[in-house]
Amino acid sequence: MTRSLKLLLIAGLLAVGALFWFFTRPVITLSDDSPIWSSEDDAARQGTIFPGPVTSKAILKKGDKIKVVWVKYGKDYRAAFVLAPDFQTGWILTTQRGISG
Repeated sequence: MTRSLKLLLIAGLLAVGALFWFFTRPVITLSDDSPIWSSEDDAARQGTIFPGPVTSKAILKKGDKIKVVWVKYGKDYRAAFVLAPDFQTGWILTTQRGISG
């Protein structure tokens, strides 16, 4: 095989793998209105007794479907990077109102 054919084959396999990974991510349907945060730190801070002055990036509506792309674990929280409707991205806490699963 030529070098360019090998590179094309490897790139194709990586693309198929990335698409498979993305489409197998879990989807959550919101059971209540819920905020989405700009960063993991902003989301993690909202789970404390002193949430701080940060405002949410957007409010997701009841019934919206969000795709969990990545999950990060902290000392006392679990935050998920999500893809929301209209291709909004942001962070949620897995324990916040409206999120289940």
